[in-house]
Amino acid sequence: MLSKKSRSAVLSALLVPVGLSGVAQQTPLPPAQKPSQPAPPVSGLHAADVLMGFSSDMQSLAHNTEPAVVKIYSTGLAPVESGDTSRTAFLAQQRSVGSGVIMDAQGYILTNAHVVQHARTLSVLVPDMSGVVDVGDGNRAEPPATAVPARIVGMDTVTDLAVIKVDKPGMRALKFADSDRVHPGELVLAFGSPLGLQDSVSLGVISAVNQQLDPDSPMVYLQTDAAINPGNSGGPLIDMHGDVVGINSMIETQSGGNEGVGFSIPSNTARIVYEQLVKYGRPRRGTIGVYPTNLTPVLAQGLGLSRNAGVLIEDVVPDSPADKAGIKIDDIVLSADGRPIGDTKQLALIMFRKRPGETVQLSILSGTVTRQLDVPVMQSPRDPTNLIDPADTDQYLIPGLGVLVLPMTPELASQIGNPREPGGLLVVARTFGAAADEVNLKTGDILYYANTIKLNSVADLKTFFKGLKSGDAVVLQIERNSLLTFLSFRFEE
Repeated sequence: MLSKKSRSAVLSALLVPVGLSGVAQQTPLPPAQKPSQPAPPVSGLHAADVLMGFSSDMQSLAHNTEPAVVKIYSTGLAPVESGDTSRTAFLAQQRSVGSGVIMDAQGYILTNAHVVQHARTLSVLVPDMSGVVDVGDGNRAEPPATAVPARIVGMDTVTDLAVIKVDKPGMRALKFADSDRVHPGELVLAFGSPLGLQDSVSLGVISAVNQQLDPDSPMVYLQTDAAINPGNSGGPLIDMHGDVVGINSMIETQSGGNEGVGFSIPSNTARIVYEQLVKYGRPRRGTIGVYPTNLTPVLAQGLGLSRNAGVLIEDVVPDSPADKAGIKIDDIVLSADGRPIGDTKQLALIMFRKRPGETVQLSILSGTVTRQLDVPVMQSPRDPTNLIDPADTDQYLIPGLGVLVLPMTPELASQIGNPREPGGLLVVARTFGAAADEVNLKTGDILYYANTIKLNSVADLKTFFKGLKSGDAVVLQIERNSLLTFLSFRFEE
């Protein structure tokens, strides 16, 4: 932890007013108070002492943090893009390296989902703290590292977070900071294994908060200029108290390397997902059952509304919490949890952090009447991409369609809604290649028939494709958005 004395001393030593010539200048005193002799120059020794103290504090912070940062090795089958559109095998053996942070002494490690998403085997290089005695600043030798196997506890592809676990209790763990209290200019350290290098740390500042990279996603990020490179993914962004303020996730780059624009998942988002993955093995997001849209002057004039900006409710799910609370189509959301709502992005950001069972306080304008409502939050339908076991990716793959599918069980059917027919196969992911582009199945589609073959298992579909010859006609009956439709194409080996 960086002491308050060190921080204030650094600022007083470094923030010296600079004149136009670039030479430090003193503010002149009133004439009556001017000293008869020139003021002595600022001592360089004092500035050096301050910087040495600051450097020592940073070393201690890094030394205390590094035992909780791990290097992750992942091996598995992953989709591979290819310029050869005739290829139908879209998965290839892939080895990757990432980072993670120990959040529980019992071996729970937080990392990025993309680090472990396609892993069939995982190993984690963790510091071996047995027999290590802290004897003060005089001994900064790093503890030896040990490679141990790990398993995936749960993943969330929406936030790009995952929790893995190793059976090695007693490890040093970190705690979450409050990312809502982070401000631009705040000093941070980024830890991880950039480019495969072990035990790397870089210093920077928070460049911006609440950066939304995708207008269609409620995810926001902390932006930092701390050096982040491939391999840093999943490593922690640490504040000056030694707490996790973010999980390093991605960089914006033209060259493929660090250009001073890195993005971290805020700790308040990471904490919610981490707790749910540890407890349930999957994320549990909240919803109240409304479909909002941005209110425009044209909508306002056509519907005779009293406001022409804000968030308009264009649909309410029957029997949902919003429906039971009395929210209607054409209602306008004025605020949520006391925060003014100007567009759907702001509403989505608030709902994104809501857990099922919590309540959201809404101010709703109905006609000319403003109502205050406490609306319970229910669980959102489960994301199909989180249903698949990454250790068995190949058993779900249908190369002839370029998709991964799961059998539609009663439990799965209840999570995604009310399918039109019993049985079938749910498309949970697409791969790269000609087959995926040709057939154009979408995540969430349900396959019921292949020609006249009823599909109740993955084996049914694989057997069907084994019996085809090049040029054979294939007709799939699928359900998409609650509508039944046919997809037809000719099979090409």
